[in-house]
Amino acid sequence: MQDLASIKAFYALCEKKSLTAAAKHLKQPKSTISRRLVSLENEVGQSLMIRKGNRLAITQAGEVFHQYCKKMLALTEESIDAMQKVSNEISGELTIVVHTNLVRGWFNKLINRYLDENPNLSINIVSQYQAAYQQLEPDLIIWLGDLPELNWRQDTIGYWCYSVFASQGYLDKNGALTHPNDIHQHQWLHYAAAELENIELSNSQGETFQVERFPSRFHSDNITLQLDSITSGRGIGLLPVGVYHKFNEMHHGKLVACLPDWHSDPRPIICYTPRDKQQVKAHTLVNRMRETRPKHWNQRLS
Repeated sequence: MQDLASIKAFYALCEKKSLTAAAKHLKQPKSTISRRLVSLENEVGQSLMIRKGNRLAITQAGEVFHQYCKKMLALTEESIDAMQKVSNEISGELTIVVHTNLVRGWFNKLINRYLDENPNLSINIVSQYQAAYQQLEPDLIIWLGDLPELNWRQDTIGYWCYSVFASQGYLDKNGALTHPNDIHQHQWLHYAAAELENIELSNSQGETFQVERFPSRFHSDNITLQLDSITSGRGIGLLPVGVYHKFNEMHHGKLVACLPDWHSDPRPIICYTPRDKQQVKAHTLVNRMRETRPKHWNQRLS
């Protein structure tokens, strides 16, 4: 009877096509993975993988066994999930990829509280989607905007709406704006976030204004750097309206909406979960996100 650890090792080798990558994925020594593969091959009485140079190739017998391993591991995960539902206890490991601009503040507090509530759970956080997705096989991705290449279940938990902001000190020195056309007369701080490609501002009268890539001495894709640059008086730039509200709760009057009647269309904050996984630990966290999301995530300036 094949043990679960050997099945996991073989499945990782099939998926990663490399002993080094499989060992890294399972967080085990390469010698342990090799030993488990040999043990498994001895038990089934057939060669499951062969080495071709620096890569591993799966045999015909291995291809057949790989499909059964996939079913066995899925059934194992399903049974563990069912037991957690019965016991109301969340355990195991949860790997989350989260957009770098969502990591601080609300999300950080949420994760720490979730860990405190579930002492048998461990969480891995990665904030770089492109690099992480291929290696980590995340259980949950929390992203600003759509990931069209990802055919996963989607839960929208809120929205970020953008507008133009400046510090009060900057406006005192350089004058106020009355229309987006006035942006050209100011030092623009370019916020190069992926979810802001081709962003358009609109007002209550139905006018629109396309925010182009204006000349800028400062470029950032990080919301914290953008906020710091604006509040230090370097110029004007885009910020989420919710970030403005949160900042003004602690530093009232230091950050000013330059064009309070002009906003972008809401950009969704989406939780992605694999369609082939029904994990209590992931869906419970998504529900907790809905319960604790900042109140300004679906509001414009009032």
